[in-house]
Amino acid sequence: MMSYRNLGQRGMSLVELLVAMVIGLVLLGGVYQVFTGSTTSSRENQQFSRLQENARFAMEILGREIRAAGYTGCFGGDLVNNLKPTGTGYVAEFLDFTNAVEGYDWNGAGWTPAIDTTVIPSAAGGGDILIVRGIDDDDRVEITGNNSNSANLQVVSRTGIDQKDIVVVSDCTGGDIFQVTNNNPAATLAHGVSTNPGNLSPPKLSKGYKSGAEVYKIRSLIFYIRNNPSGVLSLYRLRWDGTSGASGAVVAEELVQGVEVMQIRYGIDTNGDRQVDSYVTAAGAAADWSEVVAVRIALLLQTEIGGKTPVDTASYDLDGDGNPDYGPINDRRMRRVFKATFTLRNKVP
Repeated sequence: MMSYRNLGQRGMSLVELLVAMVIGLVLLGGVYQVFTGSTTSSRENQQFSRLQENARFAMEILGREIRAAGYTGCFGGDLVNNLKPTGTGYVAEFLDFTNAVEGYDWNGAGWTPAIDTTVIPSAAGGGDILIVRGIDDDDRVEITGNNSNSANLQVVSRTGIDQKDIVVVSDCTGGDIFQVTNNNPAATLAHGVSTNPGNLSPPKLSKGYKSGAEVYKIRSLIFYIRNNPSGVLSLYRLRWDGTSGASGAVVAEELVQGVEVMQIRYGIDTNGDRQVDSYVTAAGAAADWSEVVAVRIALLLQTEIGGKTPVDTASYDLDGDGNPDYGPINDRRMRRVFKATFTLRNKVP
């Protein structure tokens, strides 16, 4: 006959349970640290990637406009400005084509030269301002027939050109700036004195234009830094829209969010060899803007949100002279400086 021993019910002791719980908590703590570290790293990598993409986009926009500055079609000389400088709505920053580029330098307390805040509103202190002037090669029409300097210009089509638009007409021997004063859908461009700011009186271009000459809309832009509606510093551009209102309007457009500072140096040619002799601030270039053949841009960009990164106690050297000129900011955003130099293609061989 078989016998059985009553072994009783056995399990973990209280001590063993406590040890298991401690081990489990240690393992969970390690998993949590790995998870939070991975999440933070992923978020910071995404923020930094977006910062780099914003910088690339900003430089692409600025570079495209700077390279094309001063382009006037076949004619490479100085345009004759037929606009009325005392006319209502005349904004010299946009409509005076004497120089391809101009700018304003932040001197620590304001801009040199002083800016017109009615034209450039809400500009953030600490950043320079750049004006770029040229023509829009995508909006052009061709002259047809022979036109005297006082007659309306006969064109192939009015597509893209409206009444009150400011345009440039040029061939290989000359060029004029004027405001279109008729809204006739027929293929003519009048240059009378009936609009704002209007043209000089009597309405007369500097020369007659024959078939083959072209008419372009102007492309004058001002780039600067200001706060967007969310309070984030961003790169903006201003453009002049002559078709808005009775006398035109300045339109502000946000381009890239997170651009904290823009610093500009102008490469000037002082001996006529069409090569950069030195880089100067806007205050230095103002003596003769026609000497500018290149523009060097430095942008300081910040991430959109502060993360777990250490407090930013760095100072940033934007002008490249070895002396930090911005910061520390003392927040938890990541920042990087991006620099590029662009040549004015119409000023160099």
